[in-house]
Amino acid sequence: MPQTACQDLSSGFEHLVLIAFGKNSEEAVMAFLVGYTACFDDSGTHPGSPTAVCAGYVATVTQWRHLEKEWREADAREPFMPFHTADCLSRHKQFEGWDNQRVYGLLRKLTGIINSRVRYAVISAVVKKDYDEVVPEWLKERAGRKPYTFCVASCLGFIKQWRDQYKITSPIEYIFDWMGKGKGEIMGAFGGLIRYHHQDDIGAYKGGLSFQTKDRFVQLQAADIIATAGGHHMNYKVLAGKSTEGEPLFDEVMKFKPRPSNRYFDRKNLIEWVARMEKHKDDPNWGIV
Repeated sequence: MPQTACQDLSSGFEHLVLIAFGKNSEEAVMAFLVGYTACFDDSGTHPGSPTAVCAGYVATVTQWRHLEKEWREADAREPFMPFHTADCLSRHKQFEGWDNQRVYGLLRKLTGIINSRVRYAVISAVVKKDYDEVVPEWLKERAGRKPYTFCVASCLGFIKQWRDQYKITSPIEYIFDWMGKGKGEIMGAFGGLIRYHHQDDIGAYKGGLSFQTKDRFVQLQAADIIATAGGHHMNYKVLAGKSTEGEPLFDEVMKFKPRPSNRYFDRKNLIEWVARMEKHKDDPNWGIV
């Protein structure tokens, strides 16, 4: 590998590239650098939450590198890392004593960095009780036994549509927060794709799924923002029916262009979705949701 490329592979995120492909595989590493990485986080995977959410961003590895640099530069000016959205909004830990102006000023700064670097954003959320009660067993076998598995599969469906629209064929590395509660569910969603031979639809490949920590990978801190915003919108607007005026974080996230692809499944939406899926019940080539 050229010396300049070796020098560029200095951050924790880029070190993951070498781990994934092998330190002596120059062609594989360089191929990955011109591909994409998707970073996802969850919200509501703990038992007490009425909803489950999966959300994240897709960007080229180069743009993720720029995001990390700008994120750390912002932290150097006003220390806030490791950034966890819930801590920031509740003024816990390093955010104790911050007022609204300071909290939302930081959130606007971080979402501005995100919006200037990422290529695509997705959110999928579902009411757990409704999913358990409405979705038939044959469909759960395909879309996910648990609500969060369904949300992961739904996000992957958005990525398939995005790849089809822009004729993207390069592989995508998928990274999830390993501190989340749904690791088995995530692996189950990807396993379903392999079982139905649809891994190429989302650019998945062997060794291309990993679990990392937010404290080390700031890209997952970015994903934490959109997952938290999606979860709040699901509980605040979709379930409670309140005005979106009380959702400044969600408003900032949704400023991203193009607007994040998003789906919020309550009982009514699930009934409609199940009806649409009935026509695929006997289709051996059934795709992801």
